[in-house]
Amino acid sequence: MTSISSPLLGVLVVAASLAVTPAVFGATIMGEVEFAGTAVLNGPLATATAFTSFVGVQVSDGVGSYEAPTLVSDVTSVTVTAFSFGSGSYSMTPVSPVVDPLWTFSSGGATYSFKLSAISVSRPVLLSTQFLNISGQGVASITGYDNTPATFAFSSKQSVGSPGVSTTFTLTSTAINSTVPEPGALSLLGVVLLGLVGWRRRSSW
Repeated sequence: MTSISSPLLGVLVVAASLAVTPAVFGATIMGEVEFAGTAVLNGPLATATAFTSFVGVQVSDGVGSYEAPTLVSDVTSVTVTAFSFGSGSYSMTPVSPVVDPLWTFSSGGATYSFKLSAISVSRPVLLSTQFLNISGQGVASITGYDNTPATFAFSSKQSVGSPGVSTTFTLTSTAINSTVPEPGALSLLGVVLLGLVGWRRRSSW
């Protein structure tokens, strides 16, 4: 029977510990938050290419990390940054410059924000109603959590042909929980695999 050398025994012990020890993950953001308010544009909804300001924006709902460590009040005021979205298309295109932050608010001693990096715009018309839908990608941030990839969706509507430049809207940001094992754990696993390969070669001599 082939004996197991001390170095190999150490490798096998590490491998066994990795098998029974949960991977270490960061405190990534989960859940979503929704806002409502009034958007002021540089023209009627059908032809506007930019927001000039956002007025009276408040949190309307929040789940997941937006309920912890304390529940975010539904009347929390939100600051939203005006930005250009152009004529728009269905394809996701980078925002230049990046809007950082697109929105931010504070609650329970924590700061919440979202950095916008890319958007897609559509302007469907249903009967007598003109819609403006903007979806986007970026990064969500909350004090005490790791920055986490996230998406957002803006939706507003107006009567077709309306000359108005302001409209109510809803905006939802959803975090995409993409937890990854810490680099240290991945490096340790690599050492284990290399040790097993070396032992296999020696045992075949």
